[in-house]
Amino acid sequence: ARSELQQTLRRAPVPSVLAHAALASAMACALDDAEARLADARALGESRETLFAAEELHLRRGEVGAVAAFLQASAGVPEAAGDPWLGALRSALDQPNPCPPSE
Repeated sequence: ARSELQQTLRRAPVPSVLAHAALASAMACALDDAEARLADARALGESRETLFAAEELHLRRGEVGAVAAFLQASAGVPEAAGDPWLGALRSALDQPNPCPPSE
């Protein structure tokens, strides 16, 4: 499935699909790959997906301060109240980092 996704992205890059591919790489702790896919998605335009993929990548890299700052800034946005993605990020701040630190 991963090779089919890669072939599809080479033929017709779609920002939201690239962002979700970055998320999948981050979840698999392939952080350099996630960073590259996120950069490709952002080159085509910013979106909700690229914004949250970047925060997930921060979490996986152990950069919880950056995520906490993002969450604090989003607290002042009325549309953010009850957002499930923000809730998931908030919950993840207190959890151990699932990706081992790279050496």
